[in-house]
Amino acid sequence: MTQREEREENMQRVVWTAQALFIKQGVTATTISQIAREVRLSEMSIYRYFQNKGNLVERVWRESLTIFFKEFMEELEREVNDGMTGLEQFGVCMDLYIRYYTQFPEFLNYTREMFVISNQNMVDGHYSNEKFWSEFYAGIPQPILVTLRKAQKDGSIRKDVNIYEVYQLFHNIYTGTTIYSMFDQGVDDMDIFRFTKDLLISYIKAD
Repeated sequence: MTQREEREENMQRVVWTAQALFIKQGVTATTISQIAREVRLSEMSIYRYFQNKGNLVERVWRESLTIFFKEFMEELEREVNDGMTGLEQFGVCMDLYIRYYTQFPEFLNYTREMFVISNQNMVDGHYSNEKFWSEFYAGIPQPILVTLRKAQKDGSIRKDVNIYEVYQLFHNIYTGTTIYSMFDQGVDDMDIFRFTKDLLISYIKAD
C-alpha cells in the first residue's frame, strides 16, 4: 500500500467512526480524542488529515446525506409504480420517512443537531450555513419535491397549491419547530410526521 492509499484509508476510517459516534451520542459530545482512540490513530494524525473538527463534521455530514439519499431513493423506487398518481407517491414517500425514522430515531436527532450547529456556528467557528443548507436540500427532502412535482404535473393536487410551501412544512418537522411542540412538549416525533402527512394530503389533494 502506498503512503497516499494509506492516508485515504485512514481518513475514511475516521469518517466512518466519527459518523457512528455523531449519530449515537451527538456531534458536540464527541471529541477528536475519542475518535482517535476508536480508530487507533493519534489526535495529531486526525488534525493532519482534517485540520479541525469543523472540517471533519462537514465531511461526515456530506457522506451521511449521500448514503441516506441513495438508500432512501432505492427503497422509494421499489415501493412506487407508474400507475400511482403523484399524490399517492407523496403518501408512500412520507410513510417511508416515518418508517425510516421509527427504525433509526438517532439519525433524526443527528440531523436536528446539525441544524443547531449550522445556525449557531458551534464547531470551531468553522461552519458555512450556505454550504450546510445546500447539502441538506440536495439530499434529505428531495424525494418530497420529486413526488410533489409529479402530482402537480398529473393534476392530483390542487392547482393553487405551492409545492415549495408544502416542502417547507416538511422541513419544519426536521428542525423540531412545528407548532405542535408549543402545546405538548411530550408529543412523539413520529406522531407529528403522521399528523402532518394526513393534514397535507387532505389539504392539497385535487377535488
